[in-house]
Amino acid sequence: RNPDDKVALSALAQAAASGQRPARAMPAVEAYLQRHPADADLRNGLADLKLSTGDVDAAIATLAEGMRLGAPPERLLGLYERINALDEAVAQLERIQRRGPAEAKRLTHLARLHRYRQDLAAEYATLTKLQALRPAPETAIRLLELALWLDDWDEARHSAGAVEALPAAGLDALREIRDLRLRDRDTAGWLRVAKRIAERPEA
Repeated sequence: RNPDDKVALSALAQAAASGQRPARAMPAVEAYLQRHPADADLRNGLADLKLSTGDVDAAIATLAEGMRLGAPPERLLGLYERINALDEAVAQLERIQRRGPAEAKRLTHLARLHRYRQDLAAEYATLTKLQALRPAPETAIRLLELALWLDDWDEARHSAGAVEALPAAGLDALREIRDLRLRDRDTAGWLRVAKRIAERPEA
């Protein structure tokens, strides 16, 4: 067997990891990486092998070394998510810097992690950045929900205005806005939203 046959080694590592026989492949993959240390794919395969043995720290160290050698940080991020290390995943994702559409994708991912962690304030802050970068109806609605849960009435009013301006605002969001207008004793606002709710066939 050619010790530098990357395709064969990748297949061997994948089969060994899924079959719970990592000892069969690990020495060959480690030897290959000593000769080709910057090979991110095989390094990822080695991390999977180590993870299959239950050695989480070794798997993390393997991918961290790969990052030092230029591998994309998303590989380590993916490992943190696989092992449900959400705090570490958040920290890793916050260190990644992107621009344009890639930054919007990063912020969406980060907001989802904050939601899994039930850190509503952090989710709100992240979605506020996302909405400024790439406005979207679903983000505006989620910001309204979060502001209400956080009892941040000023932000709730701001978000309510943005959601109310959406032609296709959801019925649940409209009901939340109606209740907010009632709380604020905004009769005109309450009537305006109540009328939109009444006009919805599913109301």
